[in-house]
Amino acid sequence: MGMMNAIIDDSLMNPAGFYKERLSQSALYAAMREVTAKEAQQIRDWLDARGVRFDTSADEAADLTDAQILDQCRMYIAALRIADEFGCDAIAFNISRA
Repeated sequence: MGMMNAIIDDSLMNPAGFYKERLSQSALYAAMREVTAKEAQQIRDWLDARGVRFDTSADEAADLTDAQILDQCRMYIAALRIADEFGCDAIAFNISRA
C-alpha cells in the first residue's frame, strides 16, 4: 500500500516540471523507527508551547493518547527527513478523519 497525490495527475504536473516521489508506508514506518523519543518530545513540547491543546486519555482503542501524538510527531519528522533526502522542494500531508 502506498500513498500518492490523487488531486493533480502526473500527466498535468510533469510537463510543467513538477515530479512526485511516492512514499510507501513501510518506508515511512522504517524511517519513523530512526526518530528518537527525545526528538518526538521536542515537537510535542513545541506544539504545547504554542497553545496547541490535545484532549487525551489512556484508552488508545477509543481516544487519542499521548503515545499516539508522539508517534505522529515521529511520522512528520521521518517524512521531512525523507523529503530532504530526495531534495524535495515541498511536501504535502493528506490527513483524513474517519
